[in-house]
Amino acid sequence: MDDVSTRRPLLIVDDDAASLQLAQAVLQAEGYETRTATDAVSALEELKSCIPAAIVLDLRLPGIDGLASLP
Repeated sequence: MDDVSTRRPLLIVDDDAASLQLAQAVLQAEGYETRTATDAVSALEELKSCIPAAIVLDLRLPGIDGLASLP
């Protein structure tokens, strides 16, 4: 099994600050590096500089919803 410190980061996308902070705290406590975005546009911008191992995505986002924003 690989060490979590050598894995690509996880991208968390949520417009609710409390949910975003909770998800980030839980994943970081397990040793994962995380990146965050508060909407689909920001998430797409983040993907230009980072290829995450996984995306934790709120499906009800303002503007572009979570399903429409999937590449």
